[in-house]
Amino acid sequence: MNRLHEFLLMMSIALILVTARPVPLFAQEAAAEAAANNATDTGTAVESATETAAGAVAGTDTAAAADAEKTEKRRNTIRYGTDNEITALISTLKSEKTADLDGELITVAEKTGNLTILTALFSFFTDREQAGLGPRALTVLENYEDERNDVVLAAIDYLGKTRDTAALPFLMTILDASNDDSLASGQGPFVNVAIRAYGRIAGAGGAGSDADEAAEFLIDYYENRTPSGEAQREIIAALGETGSQKATPFLVEVIGNAENRYVLRMAALDSVSKTGDPAAKEAVIGALTADNPNVRSSAVGALGAFTGADVDQAILDAFRDSFFRTRLGASEAAGRRKLAEAIPYLRYRALNDETPTVRDEAVKALGAMAVDGGEALTSLLELFEGEKNPDRIRALAAEQLIKTDKDAYSGKVRAVMDDAKKKNRTALATGLERALGKQ
Repeated sequence: MNRLHEFLLMMSIALILVTARPVPLFAQEAAAEAAANNATDTGTAVESATETAAGAVAGTDTAAAADAEKTEKRRNTIRYGTDNEITALISTLKSEKTADLDGELITVAEKTGNLTILTALFSFFTDREQAGLGPRALTVLENYEDERNDVVLAAIDYLGKTRDTAALPFLMTILDASNDDSLASGQGPFVNVAIRAYGRIAGAGGAGSDADEAAEFLIDYYENRTPSGEAQREIIAALGETGSQKATPFLVEVIGNAENRYVLRMAALDSVSKTGDPAAKEAVIGALTADNPNVRSSAVGALGAFTGADVDQAILDAFRDSFFRTRLGASEAAGRRKLAEAIPYLRYRALNDETPTVRDEAVKALGAMAVDGGEALTSLLELFEGEKNPDRIRALAAEQLIKTDKDAYSGKVRAVMDDAKKKNRTALATGLERALGKQ
């Protein structure tokens, strides 16, 4: 038995020794393998990052190369293209709202005899009121009798929009000639656009001697040269563009004469609102009781140029007009003036007007006044929070509140929006989401 114990003891010791020897070796091998893997992973990561950066640079270079190629292709179209190709390119440039090729286009305008291209260029630069084609346009006006009508019209419109004072004598020549029987054929089409451009250019320097002279010329043309009905309207509108108060007596007479066509009275009301002469205020207030609803609505719009308690009361009276455009104008005027007395009218219109545009404008007017707090802000909150109020009005009120104070009202609007979604009130939820998206 003792020998057996000794034998077993010896075997146990041997087993321990045999088992224990490889442990450090395995540990070392495992550590080495782990280190190798880590080194590989690090190398791969560095390599991947390098490749990513290189790819980004390559992508940028590729995009830049593509842009350069596209620009060069467009330049070649301008240099060598047909009128169809160039007008198509101009349409593309319009949609992109880019001026990158203006220099090249100006060069073409200066040299080209292709009238289709020239007309398209005038139109493109006119839309943006962009200078650069003035000399070419003046050349067209100087020789207008020999030019194609559409080119002359485009040139006049361009010079008017860019307010090129060098065009004034040419425009006067065209207007004078258009009333001469011996020259009437072929020049009639230029009258309206020439009048419009003349007024705009004459008023470019503000009220003063040039504007006054232009006003006198236009009034004389109206009274003594028998312009057509549309030309009469253009003259009245041009008087407003001059900004000259010399036109006030004439415009007041047009406003007050009920026998005048309503479009002329409307144009005159718009013009006195631009000149802002206090001497026209009484005529504007008087027009609020005109039989024609369009004249009444124009009168409300013109009130914005004037001040006084009588003007404020006239705006309040306009809220009672049965013609929706007059109520719309009253809402706009109240908002611009921040007329506190109009707040109850606006609140009532926002909830009860039969015309959606009037309801909308009433809410916007309250929003314009809500920045000062007080009753307007309280009314706006009531419109937003009222569960029974129309969804459209609640959403628009929310938009105005966010404009007033984004931090104060965004959370409240979002909470109502989430609740509307839970209750499947889609129109309200969508409107509030749109309001939040505009912040």
